[in-house]
Amino acid sequence: MDIAMWRIRTVPASTPADWDRLRALLAQSIGPDTSDPYALSLLFRTYLAEPRPAPPAAHAAMDRALALQPDSYEVRLLAVYSLAMRGRLEEIQASDPHSGMLGKRALDSLGTLRSSSPLPCTSGATPC
Repeated sequence: MDIAMWRIRTVPASTPADWDRLRALLAQSIGPDTSDPYALSLLFRTYLAEPRPAPPAAHAAMDRALALQPDSYEVRLLAVYSLAMRGRLEEIQASDPHSGMLGKRALDSLGTLRSSSPLPCTSGATPC
């Protein structure tokens, strides 16, 4: 899927329909089994790669991915993006259990989001 996303991003003639076809294939591969956190987070990542505002179903997929795999850096950071896009800054929790700089950078980014007004994806007082 990463190669497919790269191809769509790098072809100037790509359209939103190309992204929709990719997401349809991904949704078909996930099927009714929503127990693969990486497949669920990949669905959300397609919206970041396009870029297009993620619909509620993509955010729900990210919430489910985090519930399934809370210890994954990739899943946690994508969950932070998802929560930030929805204006849910108070719910974002950054942790860095391996004592690296990732947690500090995430907290710094959160501070920047809190200090900027309005949030990048808000229209008026209603978050995306």
